[in-house]
Amino acid sequence: MNQFFNLCHWQSLFLFCGVMLAIEITWTSLYLGVHYPSDILGGYLLAIFWAIAGGYLTKVNVKL
Repeated sequence: MNQFFNLCHWQSLFLFCGVMLAIEITWTSLYLGVHYPSDILGGYLLAIFWAIAGGYLTKVNVKL
C-alpha cells in the first residue's frame, strides 16, 4: 500500500513539473518574440493529438 502512495506522489510531481516547464517555455517564446501565438497553439494541439493517439495505440497493443 505504501508503494502505491509513493508512486502516485512521484507521478503527480512529474506531471506538475512537466506542465510548469511547458508553461515556462511558452511564456519565454512569446516574451522573446520567437514564435507567434498561433505557432504555440498549433504545437500544443499537435502534442495533444499525438498523446491521445499514442495512448490509444498502446491500449490496442495491450489487448493483442
